[in-house]
Amino acid sequence: MKKILAFIILLTLSILALAANELYYAGGSSDSGNERCAVIRQPSTRYLWDTVESEFQGAITDANCGIDLTEDSYTKGWYVGDAPASLPTGDYDIIIYDSNATLLDYNDTQLAAFLLSIFDSHTWYVAKDGSDSAGGHTRSSALLTIGQAVTNAVAGDTIIIYPGGYAENVVLTGKPGTILEGTSGYSSKIVPATGYGVTTETGCTLRNLSIEALEATANGRGIYIGNNETDIRVENCHIYGAYDGIAMSNTGVQRITTLNTTIIGQFDAVNISAARQVLFDNCIFLANGTYTDESSRSVIGGGTANFLNCTFRTVRAQNTNDEIGGLWVGLAGEWVLQNCSVYVSQTGTNISDVYGIKTSHSDARCAVDNCVFYVNNTGGGSTYDLYNSSGTLKITSSLYNTTAVSGTITQGGSGWAAAVNAEADTAFTDYAPATAAALADVNDVIVEKIKKYSN
Repeated sequence: MKKILAFIILLTLSILALAANELYYAGGSSDSGNERCAVIRQPSTRYLWDTVESEFQGAITDANCGIDLTEDSYTKGWYVGDAPASLPTGDYDIIIYDSNATLLDYNDTQLAAFLLSIFDSHTWYVAKDGSDSAGGHTRSSALLTIGQAVTNAVAGDTIIIYPGGYAENVVLTGKPGTILEGTSGYSSKIVPATGYGVTTETGCTLRNLSIEALEATANGRGIYIGNNETDIRVENCHIYGAYDGIAMSNTGVQRITTLNTTIIGQFDAVNISAARQVLFDNCIFLANGTYTDESSRSVIGGGTANFLNCTFRTVRAQNTNDEIGGLWVGLAGEWVLQNCSVYVSQTGTNISDVYGIKTSHSDARCAVDNCVFYVNNTGGGSTYDLYNSSGTLKITSSLYNTTAVSGTITQGGSGWAAAVNAEADTAFTDYAPATAAALADVNDVIVEKIKKYSN
């Protein structure tokens, strides 16, 4: 048994704190192909911690380390469990062994490196069969709530969420760089009955999650991005808000990236506000518009935003005193749409305007390339595929009804005739592939996306 001076242990104190004061088994480390584990004890205080999972404990017996971890260690006079907030000074016994219970001999430099490798974990696990009093660093010691994992985490930590519904408001404030990641498709679900689903923090990532905010008020936002937050990523998620799917503050928000994600809002799917350097790639936006006397759009705001390979669908049957649309650039900013489809269907009455895209600020500039617009208005109000009431709207190589425009539209190789527009009606409402030559650019994949997410 190797005696290690206190300064070596003290070297690891900051890492112990990062690991929420628990030592745990470190999978992946190997010696001659075997997993390595360790038992650490301080004879003067009778503290004992082990980094081994339960399947290895039976191999650690009195014969090789003097402590039988398979028995009640309290009867042997040893304290086993979470490390204290600070380790007492003194000498420690550190026993390192492989999965075959073979003791391994390490010099001081090797030992220090090994301790760093097993203590420096920044991953927390959450599962429906977990416990908030557990260590949280392995699947077998998973925590029960995401909130507890966030409390335990420090900046840059990863929280792995196993399948199930978690009725929590997840607040990442004060934990920059945190990663929330589900394990299987959208089966890891954050589903609070009231309030925001996730409140983000600078540098955070949300991945492989379903986030559903169910409160039917302005608090019902799937994701809320607050003042001055930057460098946030949303990947492979399903986002729903009974009000907005994603809402961004109008102060200092920058560099927001959303990939391969479906975003649904009963009011607006996404409110970009004045955020800058926003990117949506291969995303689907759905605004179902269930609020009476409210507008409903797939995306609203200003700032600077790029939309690539996206589908926008706004469907409204309720009567309202306002407008219904696909995208509205209502604040100063620059938006670019490329390879996108925009579908708007309105059957209510007492509507002011129904449109595919609208610019309405003198400093609003929007460029559209290789996109498809279709607006189906069988209720009231004016109908526009393209609507420029103020600002600049430029469109190239796109399909839209040239008779359903308002304001100055800068065009290049775009538009379609009335007969072709009838084909668009078939393509978008009946989900049949378009046949007219002028609709050859309507990608079947886009049509299938609309079909898949229309119900």
